[in-house]
Amino acid sequence: MNSRFIRTLCILAIVAFIATPAFAQGIFDKSVDWPQIGSFKASGSASVSGGVYNIKGNGRDIWEPQDEAYFIYTEKSGSNSLSAKLHWLSPGGSEWAKVGPMIRNDAVAPGSVHFNAILRSGLDQTGDQSYTQWRPVADAGTSNAQITDGDGNSIGDGVYLRISRSASNNVFFSEWSTDGTNWNLGHVRELNMSETVAYGLAITNHNDDEILAEAEVSDVVLSESIASVALRTIPGEPVFVGVDSRTISLLVAGSGSVTVTETPPAGWSVSDISDGGTLSGGTITWNLPAAKTVTYVATSSAGLTADAVFSGSTSDYPTQGSSTINAPEPVGEFENHLDIGPVGAAGSAEFADDTYTVTGSGADIWGTADQFHYVYKKMSGAFMIEGNLFGFNDGSSSDWSKFGFMVRDELTAGSKHIFSMVRGLDLQFETQMRTGTDGSSTGTGLKSNQTGDARLVRTGDNFETYFFDPETNEWVLDASVKIVMADPVNLGLAVTSHENPNFALGEFTNVTITELPFAVYKTFAATELNPGAFFDIVVRIDPSEGSSPNINVTESYPSAVNVSSINASAGEATDDGSGNVTWSLTGASDEATLTISFEVPADVTGGFVDFSGSFDDGSGYSGSTGSSSVLIQTLSDLGIFQGNEDIGGPAAAGNVLFDGETWTVVGSGADIWDSADHFHFLWTRVEGDFVFSVDDPYIGPFGSTPSSNDWQKMGIMARQDLSAGSAYVINNLRVSDQAYMQQWRDAANTGAAWTDATTPPGEWNLNWDPAADGINRPNLEDVTLGGTIVMAREGDFFTLEYLDANGERIYLQDHELAMTDPIYLGIAVTSHEDGSLSRGIFKNPKLEGTTVAVKAWMLY
Repeated sequence: MNSRFIRTLCILAIVAFIATPAFAQGIFDKSVDWPQIGSFKASGSASVSGGVYNIKGNGRDIWEPQDEAYFIYTEKSGSNSLSAKLHWLSPGGSEWAKVGPMIRNDAVAPGSVHFNAILRSGLDQTGDQSYTQWRPVADAGTSNAQITDGDGNSIGDGVYLRISRSASNNVFFSEWSTDGTNWNLGHVRELNMSETVAYGLAITNHNDDEILAEAEVSDVVLSESIASVALRTIPGEPVFVGVDSRTISLLVAGSGSVTVTETPPAGWSVSDISDGGTLSGGTITWNLPAAKTVTYVATSSAGLTADAVFSGSTSDYPTQGSSTINAPEPVGEFENHLDIGPVGAAGSAEFADDTYTVTGSGADIWGTADQFHYVYKKMSGAFMIEGNLFGFNDGSSSDWSKFGFMVRDELTAGSKHIFSMVRGLDLQFETQMRTGTDGSSTGTGLKSNQTGDARLVRTGDNFETYFFDPETNEWVLDASVKIVMADPVNLGLAVTSHENPNFALGEFTNVTITELPFAVYKTFAATELNPGAFFDIVVRIDPSEGSSPNINVTESYPSAVNVSSINASAGEATDDGSGNVTWSLTGASDEATLTISFEVPADVTGGFVDFSGSFDDGSGYSGSTGSSSVLIQTLSDLGIFQGNEDIGGPAAAGNVLFDGETWTVVGSGADIWDSADHFHFLWTRVEGDFVFSVDDPYIGPFGSTPSSNDWQKMGIMARQDLSAGSAYVINNLRVSDQAYMQQWRDAANTGAAWTDATTPPGEWNLNWDPAADGINRPNLEDVTLGGTIVMAREGDFFTLEYLDANGERIYLQDHELAMTDPIYLGIAVTSHEDGSLSRGIFKNPKLEGTTVAVKAWMLY
């Protein structure tokens, strides 16, 4: 008998032992003891007499990515609630022993998504506080919210807890009661679970020992009737500025018909009320036949100074979730100020005697998320800010307190931004930036600028920073970078102490903000081009309101490409035949575009070429339209591979480069996941069993639009066909830690699944350090290449192996997947950030197996 088949039977036998349907206690017909995580695991048990359950169990905890506890349950679909009175008999010593009702997506899986309410044991071991807990993603972290204010006092005879699920919209909520009749709302949460879920009682002693915690659970009721509650979501920023419209949504839960009321704040108008809601006396009312989501648009009027507070209710409870949008707090020319990120202490700002004084705490403006105090205003189009920066530590002892001018895409901690700053220690100047949302930060390096004078200029997607050189008495360009931000952006003054919870104090004098005559936007996403390719460069001019500038734009192109057409929506554009297209507009008052279409000749010589541009209005306003270095490559030999192409239509084209030693696969795409994929695929067709391997694998960001996502992926893939929803199995690397895993889609156009990722040992990536700054998404120079990925096919079994530099196996995983020969085998790369790019590299591809010839027409 096949050894893999025997191993599968053994696994099924273990699962059957862990979760046996033979259990039957009252309304529950199944039980599971989640397996040992720590050093001990004793078997739990449950019995019921006269409707009272005695439940015993132990385990390290119901928390974090994996649970260790005892659970009795039954499975049901639809909307249901489970309530019970909980009373501790013998918790086992820990103040965090837990018992309570639970709704669980997968009863058997110890890392399942779940929602539960618990009575903890407390210091006196009789129960003192109740909490709601939830795990929103399988095998991930857990969160909680306290729902009774025991404050360490004994609950004594017990407490009633109830948890409910509104199945139509996956709203979960908890309630508590002292008498089982009068209920109070605890916590509301939206979670994704399957149609059928497990309802049950769970217990853990929260100790890594063999002692069993014991509790008495009475008045257990599993009902299809659930209370009504609404969860409000207010999108956008935490502060409203001027006339501000928000689409408010209410996620309504409940069984049967539900009445919902909503009262927007005074001074806000209401429009676009969904689902037949009516407005009367300042209150919107919906009479809904069933649970669903309703929406309306609330718009502020100019000049409001009070916080916007929203209120509402359903038939049973006040509306939960977001309730407030803060009113702005103007400072000088700026519209508002606030703390960004979880700073250690609240910052402040004031304006007097031509000086902005900003006090800020925060760990830093750096990495993937920032903490600082920000004074800002909304700005659109092209503008310039300049002035003098000075700062000092007011309690902070960090040399790296920072003060400067900032343009920020959003008011979130991980927003894209550019920061023209000075360091508190010595007033040295540096430009720092984050070019992708939640991406890593980079800097240009410190410059000795003792004057503190700085300038930041935005012209469309292009940003330039300057510092003033007192020796030459001139402004010196420090950085010119393209960062795509949508209007309006946030322009302002930023201060971080670099040391929570202490403060640093920044002083900004002679600050001037100048709107520039026009903004220039250039769209050119290509980083690699093939012979015979066609592509466009589009330049857009957007004049500021009230200006009519004369504008000259010059776009330079390399001799490796040919101009095939020029199209200007206004003005005149000409090609001088020597690598320059000039576009002239006189008295520009409306938006205008220039489209230059290029062709890459079929016989072009490969290599890197540069595209650049500049603009000038003849009145002192000039700058760059941006530049790009592009690889034009020729592929005369794909080696053992037969073709390469984008799968699923990613927004940026992928490509392949082979330099005789190293293969580079460049790809974009939203992901290889769910029911359809977006990636670049280098492939050959094979049939039958095979062994395929590559050496020195790596995945990371690439090009002028690099991906900043932690889940950029590269790996060996076996795929049924080249459709986006094809069945496949892949042996992956992910970028954040170069960790490896196996992933698959068992049938076309269905969901995907994966094994847990395994962090590489030192031999795999010697320089990887999860705590080191800047190595979270390592660039090629940050890693030491080594190791081998292997995929082997034996019938319907696909095996993943990772071997270290010495050829020792460090990981083994297999998956059974039936595919019809021939199949596609090769290397897949996705950026997990559509429109951005990643590159996978490898050496020495080796294939032991049978290839299937490809006709020429199949490659196009």
